[in-house]
Amino acid sequence: MKGKIPQPKTALELDEWKNKDLDACMELVMRLTDEQIDLVKDLETSKEIWDALKERHEPSDEPQRITP
Repeated sequence: MKGKIPQPKTALELDEWKNKDLDACMELVMRLTDEQIDLVKDLETSKEIWDALKERHEPSDEPQRITP
């Protein structure tokens, strides 16, 4: 999903959206290591979890310096 489905306005659609988001959260968390779970344990949506994992694991554009 990657957060592309906006939160709906009607109550019925919102309930369905929240259930799907909860399913996505569970799918993500079930596949995480303990260290990764610590990183996302206080987050509430699948988008927040995805973004935190992406930020943590995606290589940066800056070259890494190796210091002795």
